[in-house]
Amino acid sequence: MSRRQIRAANAAALAVVWTTATVLLAGQGLRDRKALVVWSCGGNYEFLSDFVRRFETAHGIRVCYTAAPVQYLLDLTLRGPRKPDVIVGRGGPGWLALEKRGLLAAEPTFFAVDPMVIAVNPGCAQPITCIEDLGKPGVRVAAAPAAMRPKGKVVGQLMASISAAESPGLVERWQANMVDSPKCGRHLLDPLRQGVADVAVVPLSLTPSATAQGTVRIVSIAPRHLVRMKEGRASMPQCAAALRTSTRPEAAARFVAALADPRSAELLKRAGYIPTASPEANPYRPMLELSAPRDMPGWQVRLAQMLVEHNAIPAAARRYLVAVCLFGPSIYDGRALCELGDLLHAQGQTDAAHRVWAHAAEILPRPLPNEFSSDALQCLGGVPGIAWYDDSHWASVARDRLARDGATGTRPPAWRPVDESAPPKGGTRQMALAERLASLGYVEAAVKDYLKVCTLNYPSTEMPAAERAIQALMQQHGSPEPVASSPVAMPPWSPQFDTHWARGMTLAMRLYELGFYQGALKEFIKLCSGEYGTDGDQAEARYRAGVASVAAGWPHSAAWQWHVCAAVHAGSPWSPKAAAALRALHRTSRLGRPLPDQDEPESDDALVRLRIAQEFHTAGLATHDDTLLEFLKVLTVAAPSKKLKNAGDITAQATCRLGECLLARGDDEGARATLNDVISRWPRSRWAKQARAVLVREGAR
Repeated sequence: MSRRQIRAANAAALAVVWTTATVLLAGQGLRDRKALVVWSCGGNYEFLSDFVRRFETAHGIRVCYTAAPVQYLLDLTLRGPRKPDVIVGRGGPGWLALEKRGLLAAEPTFFAVDPMVIAVNPGCAQPITCIEDLGKPGVRVAAAPAAMRPKGKVVGQLMASISAAESPGLVERWQANMVDSPKCGRHLLDPLRQGVADVAVVPLSLTPSATAQGTVRIVSIAPRHLVRMKEGRASMPQCAAALRTSTRPEAAARFVAALADPRSAELLKRAGYIPTASPEANPYRPMLELSAPRDMPGWQVRLAQMLVEHNAIPAAARRYLVAVCLFGPSIYDGRALCELGDLLHAQGQTDAAHRVWAHAAEILPRPLPNEFSSDALQCLGGVPGIAWYDDSHWASVARDRLARDGATGTRPPAWRPVDESAPPKGGTRQMALAERLASLGYVEAAVKDYLKVCTLNYPSTEMPAAERAIQALMQQHGSPEPVASSPVAMPPWSPQFDTHWARGMTLAMRLYELGFYQGALKEFIKLCSGEYGTDGDQAEARYRAGVASVAAGWPHSAAWQWHVCAAVHAGSPWSPKAAAALRALHRTSRLGRPLPDQDEPESDDALVRLRIAQEFHTAGLATHDDTLLEFLKVLTVAAPSKKLKNAGDITAQATCRLGECLLARGDDEGARATLNDVISRWPRSRWAKQARAVLVREGAR
């Protein structure tokens, strides 16, 4: 079955669930207007059916219980005239939306955890003892279908987070081992029973009957892996809340309390849950909080818009495609494609614009609900300045653009679809991004993304295709010429993939070897800034950054990198080499400017991005688009977590540096507005003081 057929089947299955739930909910009150109305996530059906019978007997309260996808129920509660007395389900964003609307009688009560586990076919030839074993060659993995929300995406997010933190390449090895994808996640154990798969990552609640029958055995996933997840973690805790609109508030409160009562523990365990009242739940307690996913595709679009405002056109085009390829499908896909078409059209690339609009008109509207199109996320605010419109609106916009230009007959490009079930930021998504960049003429950006498939996503199954594409692009366009001859040679490097640091260095060196010196320099700076971890040789990265700077035509940046290498890493064997390079460049080894602040860069993405931007700025590259891009990232897609004590200071610093960057680029009006914004929002901060000094010095107030 093709991916397109699988998506169609998933869409049909989900449509049936949606329609059935709507009919059941609509007729609920007609059956028994005096009953306590409970809406619950479908995954709780077996447990709640037993629980409701016990509750009715113990309390003499009739319960009318309906199961459906919990996000659908939460959205229906927000927008519909009919509301239940109690909602039960995973701890996703809908709860925060209900809280914001004042619809909850009290904060949701967490009563159980449903962690992800590894279900193993007892006949599996290879020993499976931990999550990393799912990447072993020859292990057949049953993949969760896209229609299994949220578990279908959560498994990919889990594997990606482990890959990023501990096991580089795990998500690609796991993806390469996939062999089967049932239409419904409730049947994810069937491939194991049938002998066509060895393992599957599933919620614990799916396994009790199978383990009792001996058809699968369970291997726990270390709690640290589950707790570390940024996205998808909220799918595992189970909670319940009574609504303020309930006509039976006392009965509703009693129902919620009974779920968390220790006397319900036996029933919960039998259904495969870990009761929060039990000691076994202790390792999972950090997950017992409400969470909402950051509206990342929307912020990617906002970042693209800001890059357009500041005339960083290639970076903006790539960012629109990042929103679609790395973070889609989402409700923002239509906006991203239409605005990308507008950008290309304004740049005189009319044929490319027509193809982008034709693509939008072809794929929109989509049959499946978009990940970020829920009423809950809209209630929580979305992205400032970006209005919400559905897919049909953007399909109409695309068709209108084509009609305006008399290009309604434009054939859509044969772009690979962005598969919703593909792991986030995996090799397949990166390939989709690179292919689209190449087809629109952004050769350097395309080569870099193809190289990411071959380095950062090693061992992606897409690597052979990516290597062929790189070779074709280089043959067609040729290698860029060095801007300047370097006084020193770049030391050789053998490709390595065991650590994130080695992967980053391999990416940087491949860019350098192909002649993309500016791109190589950025990767070297990212190595120095903690983007790829801190287990590599900083002095080596500094030295290589200097060589790349000279080749890119930036001797001042080279001098800065070699100054740092010689002075800060005095005990390193790279230090005397840097001093010799400085002499060859006719510069003295003197560190005239301070290094950017060392703020434990690996602790938060905002700090990493801020440090990368500061590195560019301090090295004298304030006018470069990458400097602008990284400062803007701190204010959009990598905004500091509100949990950080110095989140405000990080934002103020990035805004102030952005103003200085705009000033260096000749955008006096934008610089003045940005620096005055610092003064207005953080009047007593050191950054307001610095902003005032810059305005006075430049006469820009």
